[in-house]
Amino acid sequence: MKSMILLLIFSLFLSHAWSVEVYESPDFNEPKQEKEYESVWEIEKENALTPFTNNTSAWILGTGTVLSYLVYREQRNAGKFGYDENHAEKVWCDWRCQGNIIGWGLLQVGYTLTQLPGIYDQDKKALENTEIMWKSTLYTSLYTLGLKIAVSQERPNSPNKYESFPSGHASAAFAFATNVAMRHAWYWNFLSVPLAYFVTASRVASDDHYIHDSVFGAALGISVAYGVNKAKLPLILGYEPMEDGGGIVMNYKF
Repeated sequence: MKSMILLLIFSLFLSHAWSVEVYESPDFNEPKQEKEYESVWEIEKENALTPFTNNTSAWILGTGTVLSYLVYREQRNAGKFGYDENHAEKVWCDWRCQGNIIGWGLLQVGYTLTQLPGIYDQDKKALENTEIMWKSTLYTSLYTLGLKIAVSQERPNSPNKYESFPSGHASAAFAFATNVAMRHAWYWNFLSVPLAYFVTASRVASDDHYIHDSVFGAALGISVAYGVNKAKLPLILGYEPMEDGGGIVMNYKF
């Protein structure tokens, strides 16, 4: 529990700092022009590798890895690691169930809905916000899935399910919160970060995950989303004027 509280405070601090940075940098959303890209795959390869190529992202991921290991070691030494026969029973529509449901992409879907009016009005920033949100969520989810397969850690409430580490709910939720922090006013952090924490805590409380699963998952989501935002690579989607108003087009070839 102490680790989760520290994670919440740390996330709020980072979110506020990043929001200030964005609002002090008018060119934050302007793509870099130093390099020409022949295909969308080149762009997305760079986006996908930002947790390792961006210094801050790598630091966040490394710190999360260390914290996750320390929490894991503490749980293991305390005999709290492994399948728990007295695990929490799932109760429909309690707060743990609600967090589980929200974590299945509803944060990202809800965010996209808030951007639709701007997209309809051909607001470039709204389209950028939506694309970056889904890109960072996609790469976070791919890393999460790969680690689940590679680590194959048993869930505390399911002896035959080896997909506990890391928490996909935590990684996606904190990718969402980081995007909000970096692309919107600072006060939205007091909605997005508690929502991410709520989803993350619900998975631990329901014994679907150990605390270290969620700590690492949160760090992974923050790292990927931060890196994708800071990379400022050319966007795939854009607007093209048409006789009847305009439409969304792909900017790059495959």
